[in-house]
Amino acid sequence: LVLIIMPFKLLAHFGVGNFASWEKGIRQHSEAAVASLMAAAEAVAKQDFRQADTNFQAAGQGFLAAQAELGRINDGLLSLAGFSSNPKIKMAAESKKFLAAGATAASLGRNLVLATDSLFDNSQTDFSVRLDGFLDNGAAAVTDARALQKTVSGINAANLPPAYRSQFIALQEQIGSLADSLGEFVAAGSQLKKLLGLSQDKRYLVVFQNNAELRASGGFLGSYALVDVRDGQIKNLEVPAGGSYDTEAGRRVSVVAPEPLWLVDPLWHFW
Repeated sequence: LVLIIMPFKLLAHFGVGNFASWEKGIRQHSEAAVASLMAAAEAVAKQDFRQADTNFQAAGQGFLAAQAELGRINDGLLSLAGFSSNPKIKMAAESKKFLAAGATAASLGRNLVLATDSLFDNSQTDFSVRLDGFLDNGAAAVTDARALQKTVSGINAANLPPAYRSQFIALQEQIGSLADSLGEFVAAGSQLKKLLGLSQDKRYLVVFQNNAELRASGGFLGSYALVDVRDGQIKNLEVPAGGSYDTEAGRRVSVVAPEPLWLVDPLWHFW
């Protein structure tokens, strides 16, 4: 008991334990940061990405300022706060994690805005550059999402007021899903570079099926197109007038059809 009480007594004696003023400063910075987050969300809803970026930056600075204020309190005291029966003091035990989560959430929001803004930046005509900007900022957002997931999962829900515990537990699960989904989305974006011929030229075969003449795959393969893509643009498009039957014109090798099709035709045709 003496070991627990002495740090508080010493802080009070030297005038360091001015918890009321610390609480006021931390609260002011935190409330301003949360207000900036809300403003950023409204700006995103209006597709005002420039303003959203400014608000996310302000939110991050607010949370960092609150963290700096909280840093004046000894970590040992915050750890002991978790054993208190006072709900406010118990919540203070998780304060550093909450502020860290807030700063990371602000960074996540900013990187998502930058990624979106890069992708839809009409002033940049080179789509490859726009996609690279999206991938770079998107990767940073995924890193933030993983960090946020780790920070939030380390917060003890038992130290929160009972009215918020179920919501917070649901939030922990949602952040995990967000991190996974965002990671998959950015990974799909990197595959898009290959798909659009941004890393190398691509040629695609597009087959059209006539569902009025049913086949097991959906319809008769009556026509097709060859599409050449480079740098995100279609450079060449060929649609043979004779459809699938045009593939027979230059045919030099006959291929035996799978045995179940011999009843129809012993040769294997494109259609």
